[in-house]
Amino acid sequence: MKKALVSQFQQDLSKADSTTIQGMNQVQSSKSGEPLPVFKVEETSVLGKCETVYTISRLPEYLIREFEEKEGKEESSRLCSGKEYYEILKTKNLDRCTERPVYHESYGTWSKTDGTESSSLPSQSSVTKTIICGSLENHIIRKVETENRILSSASGRYESEEKLDITSVSILDLESIESIRQEIPSPSSPKECPTLVYEYPSGSLYSSKTLKHEQIQQFNSGLIKGQSKNSFAPFPDMTSAPQHLYPRSESQRELKQKVVEAFTEIIESSEKMSESSVNEKDAAGLSVVAIRGLSQLSYEELKEVKQTIKSQHGEGKYKSMIQKAFFDLVSIAGTNPCMKLIIDEVKSGEMNEEPATWSWILSNSLRSVKTPTEELLEELVELLKHQHIQQNRIIRAAYAMGLTELINKACINPESQMNEFPTKIYGEFCHPEMSVIKENLIPFLSRKLRESSRSEMGSVITYVNALGNLGTEQASKELMEVVEGRISVNPHPRSVAVYKLIRPARENPSVYRPVFLSLIENSAESSEVRMAAITALTYCYPSTADLQKLAVRSWFEPSEQVSTYIYSTLKTLSQLPSSVSEFDDLKSKAEITLPLCKPSFEGIQNSRSLQVVHFIESLRTAVSQKLQWTSSEESFYPRSIFTSTQVMGLASNADTLETSFYMQGAEYVLDKLYEMYSDFKNQGKGPQPEVVKNKSVIKEKMSKLNIKEEEQETPEAHLTLKMLGLQKLYSFDEEYVREIVNRITAELPKYQAELEKGMDFEHMKLMDLVGSEYAFPTESGMPVYLSSRTPVVFYSKSEVKSAWESNSMPKMEMKIKGVLNYKRQLTGGVISPITEKFYGAGVETSMHVSAPLSAQVSYRNGQVQVSIEKSEEPEHQREQPWIQYEVQPFTTEYQLSENVPMQKSRSTKTIESRELVREGELNLEKYTGMDMTLKMRTQEPSVDFLKLWEVLKVNIPLSMGSPHIPILSCRRSSFSLLVNPRSSEVQSIDFFVSLDAATKTEESTVVKMTGFSSNNEEEQIKQICDEFAPKNEFSKCKEELEEKIENPDRDVEEECEEKKTYKQYQVKQLQQQQQQCHQQVQQVQQQYQQLQQVQQQQQQQQQQIGNKRQCMVERQLCKEEKKMCMEKMEEKSKSTTEARKICQVVYEKCESEQITKTTVREVLYKLEKGSAVSVSMGAILRGQEQSEDKKIQAHVVIGHKTEERRTEETQVSMKMTVHAPILRRPFTSEVHANGKVQRPVNQWNIEDLLKEDVTSKVLVHGDYGFEGEQKEKIQATIIAYKSDKQVEFVKDTVEFERCSKDESEGRKLSRDCKETRYHAASLDKVSAKLSLPRSVADSRITEMATEAVKLWYMPYLSQRSIEKRSSGQEEEYEIEAEVDGRGHGLTVRVSGNGEEVEVKNVRLSRSTKGLLPICTQESLITRVFQKMTSFNSPSSCVIEGGKVETFDRLEYDYQLNDCEQILFTETSSRPRITVSSKETPKKQELIMVVDGHKYEVEIQKLSRHSRDNKAIVKVNGEEKQLRSIFDDEETYISKSMDGVYSIVSRKYGVSVKSDGKSIEVESYQHFLRNKVSGLCGDLNGEKTADLKSSKGCIMSEPRLAAFSFMLEDGKCRGIPQQEKSELKKEEQRCVRKEVIPTKVSKIFRYELESKKTPELKHLIEETKGQTCFSKELIRVCGSSYPKELKSKLVEFVCTSGSRTEILKRRVLSGELVEELNKIPTCFQQTVYEPKHC
Repeated sequence: MKKALVSQFQQDLSKADSTTIQGMNQVQSSKSGEPLPVFKVEETSVLGKCETVYTISRLPEYLIREFEEKEGKEESSRLCSGKEYYEILKTKNLDRCTERPVYHESYGTWSKTDGTESSSLPSQSSVTKTIICGSLENHIIRKVETENRILSSASGRYESEEKLDITSVSILDLESIESIRQEIPSPSSPKECPTLVYEYPSGSLYSSKTLKHEQIQQFNSGLIKGQSKNSFAPFPDMTSAPQHLYPRSESQRELKQKVVEAFTEIIESSEKMSESSVNEKDAAGLSVVAIRGLSQLSYEELKEVKQTIKSQHGEGKYKSMIQKAFFDLVSIAGTNPCMKLIIDEVKSGEMNEEPATWSWILSNSLRSVKTPTEELLEELVELLKHQHIQQNRIIRAAYAMGLTELINKACINPESQMNEFPTKIYGEFCHPEMSVIKENLIPFLSRKLRESSRSEMGSVITYVNALGNLGTEQASKELMEVVEGRISVNPHPRSVAVYKLIRPARENPSVYRPVFLSLIENSAESSEVRMAAITALTYCYPSTADLQKLAVRSWFEPSEQVSTYIYSTLKTLSQLPSSVSEFDDLKSKAEITLPLCKPSFEGIQNSRSLQVVHFIESLRTAVSQKLQWTSSEESFYPRSIFTSTQVMGLASNADTLETSFYMQGAEYVLDKLYEMYSDFKNQGKGPQPEVVKNKSVIKEKMSKLNIKEEEQETPEAHLTLKMLGLQKLYSFDEEYVREIVNRITAELPKYQAELEKGMDFEHMKLMDLVGSEYAFPTESGMPVYLSSRTPVVFYSKSEVKSAWESNSMPKMEMKIKGVLNYKRQLTGGVISPITEKFYGAGVETSMHVSAPLSAQVSYRNGQVQVSIEKSEEPEHQREQPWIQYEVQPFTTEYQLSENVPMQKSRSTKTIESRELVREGELNLEKYTGMDMTLKMRTQEPSVDFLKLWEVLKVNIPLSMGSPHIPILSCRRSSFSLLVNPRSSEVQSIDFFVSLDAATKTEESTVVKMTGFSSNNEEEQIKQICDEFAPKNEFSKCKEELEEKIENPDRDVEEECEEKKTYKQYQVKQLQQQQQQCHQQVQQVQQQYQQLQQVQQQQQQQQQQIGNKRQCMVERQLCKEEKKMCMEKMEEKSKSTTEARKICQVVYEKCESEQITKTTVREVLYKLEKGSAVSVSMGAILRGQEQSEDKKIQAHVVIGHKTEERRTEETQVSMKMTVHAPILRRPFTSEVHANGKVQRPVNQWNIEDLLKEDVTSKVLVHGDYGFEGEQKEKIQATIIAYKSDKQVEFVKDTVEFERCSKDESEGRKLSRDCKETRYHAASLDKVSAKLSLPRSVADSRITEMATEAVKLWYMPYLSQRSIEKRSSGQEEEYEIEAEVDGRGHGLTVRVSGNGEEVEVKNVRLSRSTKGLLPICTQESLITRVFQKMTSFNSPSSCVIEGGKVETFDRLEYDYQLNDCEQILFTETSSRPRITVSSKETPKKQELIMVVDGHKYEVEIQKLSRHSRDNKAIVKVNGEEKQLRSIFDDEETYISKSMDGVYSIVSRKYGVSVKSDGKSIEVESYQHFLRNKVSGLCGDLNGEKTADLKSSKGCIMSEPRLAAFSFMLEDGKCRGIPQQEKSELKKEEQRCVRKEVIPTKVSKIFRYELESKKTPELKHLIEETKGQTCFSKELIRVCGSSYPKELKSKLVEFVCTSGSRTEILKRRVLSGELVEELNKIPTCFQQTVYEPKHC
């Protein structure tokens, strides 16, 4: 405080002389010609040694009078009578200080600057106003007034309008001047203060020693190594209690006790759940208290605390939970003694029992290190080599990546070094040239990297990440070797190495940019590595020319993956928001470049780079989300998927979540699944001679062609996870999976036994996600302490027990209780050494979530049921908060010795705003059945929908990918959801879901359940008796049940009769609807359908009789099962209430199963044959009595049948039932839909396709209402058809004209012909009739929705009034819709309810292209999948007219002959599927062999006298009769009306079609991508090297490769002799596709060693502690002399701080630094620039 007083008095007026201000800015006073000086000096004060701006003004007379009147001190006024008065304003520029004792450390974020500030600290200002009288040389100080102000956002790291304002004002007034009466005696032991800069006390508040004094003593004695003498505190050692800048008043013994008590209270309050909330014990706040205490203890004291806690809780509980929770807190404290304690724990080996948990602790401890001294780094590096770190892959990865990240931030990155560690107090902790980094760590990582290349990829990725985290030149050299493939040839580690070069590239882009460009330019490089280089290039400030080179390259790029990745990267960069300045330069360059790039609209199987940025104006924060996936030619599935979410604010960036997932060998897993399926299908079947023979023949053919299996990749997956500075890597390979399987197999019996008894699980996790600590000296002499923390305390306890009531009904019982306390805490204030109190203010935003529950999970016949009940423990029966959200702004006088969170202190007071308190309460019991109350108490000025929308706009983007407490204002607010289980009407909630399937054949009248349900009553009876009857009474039970179902109870019979009547009513309604539909179709079709309807009516009458009996049987059995269940429960001495509860659940499951089976039967009976799947789900809220239960059940059944591959019919039935006490009867609703799609009977003949009727229709009918009452009806009839306009459109298209020309040349499968056939088989018009109940049609909601739609389509809309058309209680609507032939525009007309509305020519988006008009050639699912994959699923290969177009669209000339040629085969010596063909002038033969089954179609070619191309069909050599289709389980053969024959393998997704002249092979890529060969290519999505020979050689021309797949038998024409010799010659040479890694090391060394002297560069000037750069490039003659000079006025910008070094590197390399134009100009200067050199 003495220093503060002295610093306020000092005045450096040495530059105030008017002669020193010539040329400076001058302000003219009232006296003309009198200059008023403004000057700058470097002045030392209590705040530091900083630039100080003096402004001196002479006061005019009227201001002097005002001053004296205000002061009212006559004696002082007399002293200044007749003298001049001056006002001296002294403003400190705290951004330009050579010394400034500010403490700052942060974690979880990247603190940043904009280049103009020296740090990212909160805003601080210091202004001193001094009034003097006299002259500047000889004056009297009348008054000194100093204001020191610190402003911080009240939302922590986000900007907000509300600020935490800490202001100190000191005023010194002159009272009197008296002469010396007596000499003051000199002090006996004077203390010398060499500087006025503030020095922090050492230890206690009353200590006379300072940390600066200790530092000087240790420096002079040589105890400190590597620390500057100018530091303000000595480096901490590894064992002593840290000399904390946060003063304390307790003794070390009291501190230990404080930590133990706080930790114990955290555990106890969390176990009691509700007591952990902020309104009770505040577990999250206690964790902050405990962490602060731990950070002040020595190593020995920490061990004592650990031992005390261990003895308190016992060995068992300590090992299971307490130990990890304690070390969570130790890891957050992050002091050197804490790190030493963690190091000891690692060396003890205890962490290897739970590596996943301990890896988080290690990662968090490395992130939280406060003082990374050389001593600490040496110990951490040595620990990396320890066996307990190296032997476990999860711990090794977390530790290596965390350690190198720490070293980069603390020692290498100049920005984080200054902005995230307290270097202003301690000085530089470490540097890149330290031996522990250069000679110890990097060589060790390099050695382990080379060793791991021989073991497993996970280790390679670990050490690549670790070296990449360092970001040094030495580490980059090691990564260059990885990129070159010297460590691993696998492209994934190589691409990871490229990504890890991004960090050093951002600091020295001119060196790394050529490396990335060389990788991109190398076409022989791996596509994954090249795409990584494209991403990396965008981070190293590429020029417009660099991006233009990328764009132009996309047109000539041989790799489709790379080409699409370039386009998507440029496109997403061009779409970034302009509101985020960080993206401005890159966005503008991408916008210029994108038009030059080749547009790519490939499917999801191609690589993509996407980025979306949301800018939140109110927080001045941007949320950036990235999604990148890279694919390869080897796999249909993405190789790597990268996602990241980054929050970018003004002061800091936070990498909230980043994941990178790599997967290889998916096809291998799929291959094994195919093998398992085949083995299952063939189980029990003996060897088939024909199949064995066919397999042998195929094997011989493959041997003759030299087709061999290629080595498959072993399955591996690697997940890299980064969150707020925490880094983890999870690797799954064959060895790791084997270890897990062996462990589970070995311990499974033990787990089963323990589950029967009951297993307890208890878990606790404590974290501090992001935070920062500050200490600022102020002019008052008392430093300000500012703290921001986000503590999280999570606790859960569960008990799991298996309770199998029977073999058919397993059940698990669980008791779970969990609590989460999450807080965002910001505090700031000063500590008084007099009162030992913290005087300050702050804001706490806290979230408390807790839920004590009991649950049961049971299974029966395909139905899974989850029952959730309230906890039976007495402590959880009272009203308690389940969710609690609190915002509390406060002021406090916190006693430093208190052992409670600051908010819980008695001296803490809530800050109340001037707004009235708004309170609200909403009881949710009538909506949920639970005694649940939502309470609100807030001082927000308004709480409405607009306010809610503003809150959502802020919080939704922030919540996407990051743990986040909602941000509201800082006004006092409280929101609570209170639940009272005891008084709740609902006592438990049941959820259930079930799946089932069934089939029915045309010949059979019985529906066969193929899922989980029983097929008949015999099976159901057996199941009931097995479950509830004693074994010795099984026969008796069976007889009784059989007798009972023959004589069902009367109530069962009445219930089924009622359902029968209701179904008859539904059938009648359906018949009426069908008659309406018939009126919309042609007369011929009508007669046929009416005949069909009569037959269906007869069948339905017969089915009603059978359905009624099945209903009675199943209902009666459910009833009997409940009865037997009650008897069994009584035998087990269960209470009546409990027995009724258990057996009611059994009955409900049986009832749900019966409804599902009934619905399935109805669907299949309507279809007559086919298959169906069902899904049932529901929820039951159970009360005290059964009558209080609330139920909702839904059943969905989808049935499907196909008739001769032409007509597809789908039947959908949906039923929903709601039971509730408030309803007079159960509410039911049913919707039934029947859709018939007519597929074309012609495939390739366009004329026939145009004439063909492919009209499709959908009938929908449903009703809703109360059971047993009149119900409201909904009906819809939809007909889609092809109009004459569509036919005319097809004939007028350019594609039709071009197709006609192609067909004349024998090419009917060209792209134009395919496009024409698509349009010829499309439905462009839809006619619909809709009938709605009047209550719906006239409702206010319908009216509002209709008006909203009209408003949306207002520019396209016209409407008129018409006469109302209604039928009884229903309102009828007619809808007509039409889409144009290209699918670009839609017109819709709706008439009904008294008006007609027409919307014309609504423009459709690109997303509907290929879907509209509706194509009938393929199903909607197939069409959507085709669109998603850019028409590559399935991929198509065409052979016709002497040309072949491969799957990957490579076209070459080739003519089939009478030799068998392999068109398509799996690349294997024993392929599972093969397609071949041979052709003569009279016939064409197709052969497909699937799993040894041979299918042959011999098609006679059309002659002049024959119009029917007949064919001979053989299966395994046996001739078969083919009318339209022959189905052989997994493979079928079909014929269309236009003579196109197809062989289709459902299993492998391969088909071949031919009409005797043209052949089309189609295949999906999910299984066979890059695993096939033949005339159709390799199916890998790449046109380059698409067609290889049978030996896998790349030929000089595709035709030669095609000849290699010809099977010569000596009888056919064979390969021409010239081509044969050329083929043999090239196969001997055998050029194969190979990856040639780019030699980047040489490029990197050249860029490092070359001393470039660019002719154009920014000028650099060092001035007054700042580095200044010219805004524009200036010509500089480095190696020659200028020939002619010209003068030029150039603007300069000045920066300081860590970012300046990075800018300087870029400027010296000759780069155009565009960011300089965004920084305000500091000065202008005339320079002389050569016109030329």
